[in-house]
Amino acid sequence: MAAIIVALKGLLVWILAGAVARLLAGAGLAILTYAGLKTLAESFLAEVANAMGQIPSGAYEVMAMAGVGDALSAIGSALLTAAALKSASIALGVKS
Repeated sequence: MAAIIVALKGLLVWILAGAVARLLAGAGLAILTYAGLKTLAESFLAEVANAMGQIPSGAYEVMAMAGVGDALSAIGSALLTAAALKSASIALGVKS
């Protein structure tokens, strides 16, 4: 009976050690993925902001009244949300 308990304890430790290692590896990969995608989204939004600065003031005012700034904000939020979801799916090992 004691041998069975020792064997089950060893099996449980072996399974949990592997799970912890996979969890830590997934979390590290998720952080790297999120950081990379966040940098990419921020550089995209900086380029858009730079391009918006080169538009004539009259056209810029019309675009501002039309809500282009809010639309760009929504797009940026969507990009960062997608980056967060992608990194979370990598951390959890979900294939999409």
